[in-house]
Amino acid sequence: IIDKKEKERLYGHIEGLVDYEYQTLERGEHTDDSELTLILLEDILQERNFNIDTFAKKMGELVQNIDLGIELDRHFSLKTMIAMRKLSLKQSPVFSGNNSDTNGASIRVLPLAILASFDKENNLKENIKNCSKMTHNNSIAIEGAYLTAIATKYLLETTDFNTKDFLNFLNNKCEQIKLIEKINKVEELIEKDVSYEKAEKELGTTSKILETLPYALFCFLKSPSNYRQTIIGSINIEGDADSIAAIAGSFSGALNGISAIPNEWLEEINCKNRIEKLFNS
Repeated sequence: IIDKKEKERLYGHIEGLVDYEYQTLERGEHTDDSELTLILLEDILQERNFNIDTFAKKMGELVQNIDLGIELDRHFSLKTMIAMRKLSLKQSPVFSGNNSDTNGASIRVLPLAILASFDKENNLKENIKNCSKMTHNNSIAIEGAYLTAIATKYLLETTDFNTKDFLNFLNNKCEQIKLIEKINKVEELIEKDVSYEKAEKELGTTSKILETLPYALFCFLKSPSNYRQTIIGSINIEGDADSIAAIAGSFSGALNGISAIPNEWLEEINCKNRIEKLFNS
Protein backbone atom coordinates (compact mmCIF):
# COMPACT_ATOMS: atom_id res chain seq x y z
CA ILE A 1 0.00 0.00 0.00
CA ILE A 2 1.48 3.32 -1.08
CA ASP A 3 1.30 6.34 1.19
CA LYS A 4 -1.32 8.79 -0.11
CA LYS A 5 1.15 11.66 -0.46
CA GLU A 6 3.58 9.44 -2.36
CA LYS A 7 0.74 8.26 -4.59
CA GLU A 8 -0.19 11.85 -5.37
CA ARG A 9 3.45 12.73 -6.04
CA LEU A 10 3.86 9.86 -8.49
CA TYR A 11 0.52 9.94 -10.29
CA GLY A 12 -1.41 13.05 -9.30
CA HIS A 13 -5.16 12.46 -9.16
CA ILE A 14 -5.56 8.95 -10.59
CA GLU A 15 -8.30 8.59 -13.21
CA GLY A 16 -7.26 5.40 -14.99
CA LEU A 17 -4.59 2.72 -15.22
CA VAL A 18 -1.05 3.77 -14.26
CA ASP A 19 2.45 2.30 -14.37
CA TYR A 20 3.01 0.91 -10.88
CA GLU A 21 6.62 1.61 -9.92
CA TYR A 22 6.86 -0.18 -6.59
CA GLN A 23 6.01 -3.82 -7.32
CA THR A 24 6.35 -6.49 -9.98
CA LEU A 25 2.93 -6.10 -11.59
CA GLU A 26 2.85 -4.33 -14.93
CA ARG A 27 0.28 -1.82 -16.14
CA GLY A 28 -3.04 -3.58 -16.66
CA GLU A 29 -2.28 -6.52 -14.33
CA HIS A 30 -4.81 -7.36 -11.63
CA THR A 31 -4.09 -7.90 -7.94
CA ASP A 32 -5.02 -10.65 -5.47
CA ASP A 33 -8.64 -9.50 -5.21
CA SER A 34 -9.44 -10.16 -8.86
CA GLU A 35 -7.36 -13.35 -9.05
CA LEU A 36 -9.32 -15.11 -6.30
CA THR A 37 -12.59 -13.85 -7.78
CA LEU A 38 -11.67 -15.29 -11.18
CA ILE A 39 -10.55 -18.62 -9.71
CA LEU A 40 -13.80 -18.88 -7.75
CA LEU A 41 -15.86 -18.10 -10.85
CA GLU A 42 -13.91 -20.64 -12.91
CA ASP A 43 -14.52 -23.28 -10.26
CA ILE A 44 -18.24 -22.53 -10.01
CA LEU A 45 -18.62 -22.80 -13.78
CA GLN A 46 -16.67 -26.06 -13.82
CA GLU A 47 -18.57 -27.63 -10.91
CA ARG A 48 -21.92 -25.97 -11.77
CA ASN A 49 -22.11 -24.90 -8.11
CA PHE A 50 -19.89 -23.82 -5.23
CA ASN A 51 -17.69 -26.69 -4.05
CA ILE A 52 -15.48 -25.90 -1.06
CA ASP A 53 -13.09 -28.77 -1.74
CA THR A 54 -12.37 -28.01 -5.41
CA PHE A 55 -12.00 -24.29 -4.69
CA ALA A 56 -9.63 -25.09 -1.82
CA LYS A 57 -7.59 -27.28 -4.17
CA LYS A 58 -7.31 -24.45 -6.70
CA MET A 59 -6.16 -22.02 -3.99
CA GLY A 60 -3.53 -24.49 -2.85
CA GLU A 61 -2.32 -25.00 -6.43
CA LEU A 62 -2.16 -21.23 -6.91
CA VAL A 63 0.26 -20.67 -4.04
CA GLN A 64 2.41 -23.58 -5.25
CA ASN A 65 2.57 -22.02 -8.73
CA ILE A 66 3.51 -18.66 -7.21
CA ASP A 67 6.40 -20.35 -5.37
CA LEU A 68 7.53 -22.00 -8.62
CA GLY A 69 7.35 -18.74 -10.55
CA ILE A 70 4.61 -20.08 -12.83
CA GLU A 71 2.08 -17.55 -11.55
CA LEU A 72 2.64 -13.91 -10.66
CA ASP A 73 2.70 -12.87 -7.02
CA ARG A 74 -0.30 -10.57 -7.00
CA HIS A 75 0.44 -9.32 -3.48
CA PHE A 76 -1.77 -11.52 -1.35
CA SER A 77 -1.86 -10.56 2.31
CA LEU A 78 0.33 -12.56 4.67
CA LYS A 79 -2.65 -14.16 6.41
CA THR A 80 -4.26 -15.20 3.13
CA MET A 81 -0.95 -16.69 1.96
CA ILE A 82 -0.64 -18.66 5.22
CA ALA A 83 -4.13 -20.08 4.73
CA MET A 84 -3.41 -20.93 1.09
CA ARG A 85 -0.21 -22.72 2.10
CA LYS A 86 -2.21 -24.80 4.57
CA LEU A 87 -4.58 -25.70 1.74
CA SER A 88 -1.63 -26.64 -0.48
CA LEU A 89 -0.57 -29.07 2.27
CA LYS A 90 -4.07 -30.66 2.15
CA GLN A 91 -5.32 -29.19 5.41
CA SER A 92 -9.12 -29.17 5.58
CA PRO A 93 -10.62 -25.85 4.36
CA VAL A 94 -12.80 -25.96 7.47
CA PHE A 95 -9.71 -25.32 9.61
CA SER A 96 -7.29 -23.47 7.30
CA GLY A 97 -8.52 -19.94 7.98
CA ASN A 98 -7.10 -17.34 10.35
CA ASN A 99 -8.99 -15.36 12.97
CA SER A 100 -8.71 -12.19 10.87
CA ASP A 101 -11.29 -9.38 10.68
CA THR A 102 -9.91 -8.05 7.39
CA ASN A 103 -11.53 -7.89 3.96
CA GLY A 104 -10.02 -10.91 2.21
CA ALA A 105 -13.24 -12.90 2.33
CA SER A 106 -15.34 -10.05 0.94
CA ILE A 107 -13.26 -9.22 -2.12
CA ARG A 108 -13.96 -12.54 -3.85
CA VAL A 109 -17.71 -13.05 -3.27
CA LEU A 110 -19.05 -11.64 -6.58
CA PRO A 111 -19.36 -15.11 -8.21
CA LEU A 112 -21.35 -16.37 -5.22
CA ALA A 113 -23.74 -13.41 -5.54
CA ILE A 114 -24.23 -14.23 -9.23
CA LEU A 115 -24.76 -17.91 -8.39
CA ALA A 116 -27.36 -16.96 -5.77
CA SER A 117 -29.42 -15.19 -8.42
CA PHE A 118 -29.88 -18.58 -10.11
CA ASP A 119 -29.84 -20.82 -7.03
CA LYS A 120 -33.34 -22.03 -6.21
CA GLU A 121 -32.11 -23.51 -2.95
CA ASN A 122 -30.89 -20.10 -1.80
CA ASN A 123 -27.64 -21.37 -0.28
CA LEU A 124 -25.90 -17.99 -0.32
CA LYS A 125 -25.31 -17.59 3.42
CA GLU A 126 -23.90 -21.09 3.83
CA ASN A 127 -21.74 -20.72 0.72
CA ILE A 128 -20.36 -17.42 1.99
CA LYS A 129 -19.55 -18.94 5.38
CA ASN A 130 -17.72 -21.88 3.82
CA CYS A 131 -15.88 -19.75 1.26
CA SER A 132 -14.86 -17.16 3.86
CA LYS A 133 -13.58 -19.39 6.64
CA MET A 134 -11.03 -20.99 4.31
CA THR A 135 -8.93 -17.85 4.84
CA HIS A 136 -10.86 -15.64 7.31
CA ASN A 137 -12.51 -17.64 10.08
CA ASN A 138 -13.83 -14.61 11.94
CA SER A 139 -17.45 -13.60 12.58
CA ILE A 140 -17.04 -9.96 11.48
CA ALA A 141 -15.14 -10.97 8.33
CA ILE A 142 -17.78 -13.57 7.43
CA GLU A 143 -20.64 -11.14 8.08
CA GLY A 144 -18.91 -8.52 5.94
CA ALA A 145 -18.54 -11.02 3.12
CA TYR A 146 -22.22 -11.97 3.40
CA LEU A 147 -23.31 -8.31 3.30
CA THR A 148 -21.07 -7.69 0.29
CA ALA A 149 -22.63 -10.65 -1.51
CA ILE A 150 -26.25 -9.94 -0.57
CA ALA A 151 -25.80 -6.29 -1.57
CA THR A 152 -24.42 -7.36 -4.94
CA LYS A 153 -27.30 -9.81 -5.46
CA TYR A 154 -29.78 -7.06 -4.60
CA LEU A 155 -28.18 -4.72 -7.13
CA LEU A 156 -28.16 -7.40 -9.82
CA GLU A 157 -31.89 -7.95 -9.39
CA THR A 158 -33.32 -4.49 -8.62
CA THR A 159 -35.18 -2.58 -11.31
CA ASP A 160 -35.83 0.56 -9.28
CA PHE A 161 -32.78 1.48 -7.21
CA ASN A 162 -33.24 3.74 -4.20
CA THR A 163 -30.41 4.48 -1.77
CA LYS A 164 -32.53 4.47 1.37
CA ASP A 165 -34.28 1.21 0.47
CA PHE A 166 -30.91 -0.38 -0.31
CA LEU A 167 -29.37 0.60 3.04
CA ASN A 168 -32.50 -0.48 4.93
CA PHE A 169 -32.23 -3.84 3.18
CA LEU A 170 -28.62 -4.23 4.34
CA ASN A 171 -29.46 -3.21 7.90
CA ASN A 172 -32.22 -5.81 8.04
CA LYS A 173 -29.81 -8.51 6.83
CA CYS A 174 -26.97 -7.55 9.17
CA GLU A 175 -26.49 -9.24 12.55
CA GLN A 176 -23.32 -7.45 13.68
CA ILE A 177 -24.00 -4.25 15.65
CA LYS A 178 -20.69 -2.66 14.64
CA LEU A 179 -21.48 -3.11 10.95
CA ILE A 180 -25.02 -1.77 11.43
CA GLU A 181 -23.55 1.34 13.06
CA LYS A 182 -21.18 1.80 10.12
CA ILE A 183 -24.01 1.39 7.57
CA ASN A 184 -25.98 4.05 9.43
CA LYS A 185 -22.91 6.30 9.31
CA VAL A 186 -22.66 5.81 5.55
CA GLU A 187 -26.30 6.88 5.18
CA GLU A 188 -25.62 9.98 7.27
CA LEU A 189 -22.59 10.96 5.17
CA ILE A 190 -24.45 10.42 1.89
CA GLU A 191 -27.37 12.55 3.10
CA LYS A 192 -24.93 15.32 4.06
CA ASP A 193 -23.18 14.99 0.67
CA VAL A 194 -19.75 15.06 2.30
CA SER A 195 -16.51 14.87 0.31
CA TYR A 196 -14.50 11.70 -0.23
CA GLU A 197 -11.82 13.13 2.04
CA LYS A 198 -14.33 13.68 4.86
CA ALA A 199 -15.77 10.18 4.46
CA GLU A 200 -12.27 8.70 4.42
CA LYS A 201 -11.58 10.22 7.83
CA GLU A 202 -14.99 9.28 9.25
CA LEU A 203 -15.14 5.68 8.00
CA GLY A 204 -11.50 4.64 7.65
CA THR A 205 -9.92 2.89 4.66
CA THR A 206 -7.72 0.15 6.12
CA SER A 207 -8.07 -3.54 5.27
CA LYS A 208 -10.35 -4.07 8.28
CA ILE A 209 -13.77 -5.06 6.93
CA LEU A 210 -15.38 -2.56 9.33
CA GLU A 211 -13.65 0.15 7.27
CA THR A 212 -13.34 -1.38 3.79
CA LEU A 213 -17.02 -2.23 3.29
CA PRO A 214 -18.47 1.06 4.62
CA TYR A 215 -16.13 3.18 2.51
CA ALA A 216 -16.86 1.03 -0.57
CA LEU A 217 -20.58 1.57 0.07
CA PHE A 218 -19.98 5.30 0.38
CA CYS A 219 -18.06 5.47 -2.93
CA PHE A 220 -20.80 3.54 -4.71
CA LEU A 221 -23.67 5.56 -3.22
CA LYS A 222 -21.87 8.85 -3.87
CA SER A 223 -22.32 8.16 -7.61
CA PRO A 224 -24.53 5.06 -7.99
CA SER A 225 -25.04 5.45 -11.75
CA ASN A 226 -21.44 6.38 -12.57
CA TYR A 227 -19.00 3.45 -12.53
CA ARG A 228 -15.99 5.60 -13.45
CA GLN A 229 -16.53 8.02 -10.58
CA THR A 230 -17.13 5.18 -8.12
CA ILE A 231 -13.73 3.69 -8.95
CA ILE A 232 -11.92 7.03 -9.00
CA GLY A 233 -13.35 7.87 -5.57
CA SER A 234 -12.22 4.48 -4.29
CA ILE A 235 -8.58 4.61 -5.37
CA ASN A 236 -7.45 8.16 -4.54
CA ILE A 237 -7.19 7.41 -0.84
CA GLU A 238 -4.87 6.31 1.92
CA GLY A 239 -5.26 2.63 2.69
CA ASP A 240 -6.47 -0.53 0.96
CA ALA A 241 -7.51 1.10 -2.28
CA ASP A 242 -7.61 -1.96 -4.54
CA SER A 243 -9.88 -3.91 -2.17
CA ILE A 244 -12.21 -0.95 -1.70
CA ALA A 245 -12.36 -0.42 -5.46
CA ALA A 246 -13.01 -4.14 -6.02
CA ILE A 247 -16.04 -4.09 -3.73
CA ALA A 248 -17.38 -0.70 -4.82
CA GLY A 249 -16.85 -1.70 -8.46
CA SER A 250 -18.80 -4.91 -7.91
CA PHE A 251 -21.72 -2.87 -6.57
CA SER A 252 -21.67 -0.41 -9.44
CA GLY A 253 -21.14 -3.10 -12.07
CA ALA A 254 -24.02 -5.15 -10.67
CA LEU A 255 -26.37 -2.18 -10.89
CA ASN A 256 -25.21 -0.60 -14.15
CA GLY A 257 -23.85 -3.49 -16.22
CA ILE A 258 -20.71 -3.87 -18.31
CA SER A 259 -21.60 -0.95 -20.57
CA ALA A 260 -20.92 1.41 -17.64
CA ILE A 261 -17.23 0.43 -17.52
CA PRO A 262 -15.05 2.80 -19.59
CA ASN A 263 -13.88 1.11 -22.79
CA GLU A 264 -10.32 2.34 -22.37
CA TRP A 265 -10.11 0.53 -19.02
CA LEU A 266 -11.45 -2.71 -20.51
CA GLU A 267 -8.97 -2.55 -23.40
CA GLU A 268 -5.96 -2.20 -21.10
CA ILE A 269 -6.56 -5.03 -18.63
CA ASN A 270 -4.30 -8.01 -19.25
CA CYS A 271 -6.88 -10.61 -18.23
CA LYS A 272 -9.49 -9.39 -20.73
CA ASN A 273 -9.51 -12.64 -22.75
CA ARG A 274 -9.83 -14.71 -19.58
CA ILE A 275 -12.81 -12.64 -18.44
CA GLU A 276 -14.49 -12.78 -21.85
CA LYS A 277 -14.11 -16.56 -21.91
CA LEU A 278 -15.79 -16.82 -18.51
CA PHE A 279 -18.51 -14.37 -19.54
CA ASN A 280 -19.28 -16.44 -22.63
CA SER A 281 -19.51 -19.57 -20.50
